[in-house]
Amino acid sequence: MNLILFNEKRCIEISTHQDRSFSEALEPVQDGGIRFVCRRSEYILGGIPLKMNKKTVAGSITALLYDSVEQVFSRKKEDVLRIGTGEACHICLEQETPVTALLKDDSLTLYEGSCYINGSRCPEGTTRTRQGDLILIGDMKITVEKDRLICEGVHYHTKLRPFYEKREGMEEFPVYKHSPRVMKRQPENQAQLQAPAKAEAPPRRQLARLIIPPLVMLCMTITVSVVMKRGLFVLVSAASMGMSLVFSVTSYVGDKKERRIREKRRRERYETYLLDQRKRLARPYQDQKEALTWHYPPLREIERMTMFYSSRIYERKADDSDFLCFSLGNAPASASFRVKFEERQEDEEDPLAAEARDMLGQFREIPDMPSVIDLKLSHLGLVGEQVHIHRLLTAIIMQLAFFKATTIWRSSC
Repeated sequence: MNLILFNEKRCIEISTHQDRSFSEALEPVQDGGIRFVCRRSEYILGGIPLKMNKKTVAGSITALLYDSVEQVFSRKKEDVLRIGTGEACHICLEQETPVTALLKDDSLTLYEGSCYINGSRCPEGTTRTRQGDLILIGDMKITVEKDRLICEGVHYHTKLRPFYEKREGMEEFPVYKHSPRVMKRQPENQAQLQAPAKAEAPPRRQLARLIIPPLVMLCMTITVSVVMKRGLFVLVSAASMGMSLVFSVTSYVGDKKERRIREKRRRERYETYLLDQRKRLARPYQDQKEALTWHYPPLREIERMTMFYSSRIYERKADDSDFLCFSLGNAPASASFRVKFEERQEDEEDPLAAEARDMLGQFREIPDMPSVIDLKLSHLGLVGEQVHIHRLLTAIIMQLAFFKATTIWRSSC
């Protein structure tokens, strides 16, 4: 039996075996708020009985009580999955409220309707996803994994094929035999990012300074020629001044045009250089992501590997560097590789240098990576609500029990 509560901003899933109260923001409260009560086979939220497999509104909170079985579907041959109320969708929701979304390997694009990812309301547009994310869309839950989708719900049908995974045979089962371990190292190389070429200073000469003096002299010459009636000599002088004025303006415009061309070439060359460096840095960036997610997989992946007797069970030995290491959850991780950028003082206002700084900031940390704790080097204390502490302890014990053999635990106790 599952109960999901959601409002305009977030959603939570709670157990139906315990009475509790919630505020309008779906935060647990001791007194007041909207109370959930379990009476034998009847479930009541805010004084309103809940109906099985139907949404019930209690104030600003909507409740969905359902009893369903997990179904696992394959997504190996589907790069893009359509989820919605249309009959052409891979997962078709049987509801009146229209919903349309596209699920890719690392993102979900919502076009219409409401959707929640890991408890938070998903805005329209594209939102990044990762393995293990929990998506609530319509009246169903979807857990995203690499090659499969774990679906829970009642009012839906799908065109996807059921997922079947062959159990790995273990030699001499049930006698355990340690398999060779695959180690993925985090890159520790360094890279140097060059500063852009120095930009040309704008010319100090202004067009007005070039035009006004000859123009004034030309006007004075014409005036003298009219007053003193010395037309031929003065007209020749005026013609020479006009000629010098034309050449000054032409030279100024030509120099300005050439400067713009050189600046354009400088910008194009440095942007090409940044693009090349971005491609080079993307490799260690991806290698670190793969290393972290390989050594500290999501709990769903650990559960799957346990069910299918993966060769990674008990893969860590007491002399391994990551022995007694585990993940507490996801958080931004600092990049293991270093990128140096020597910026000059005159580059502070250069837009190309600003672009280089922005690129440098993108590779300084990796978002949404396992937050690793090493019990060999530090102590761990957990503070918070009992339900969250128990859930985190379950995750820690699950990781330690999967990666470390019981014989090691007995020898270390």
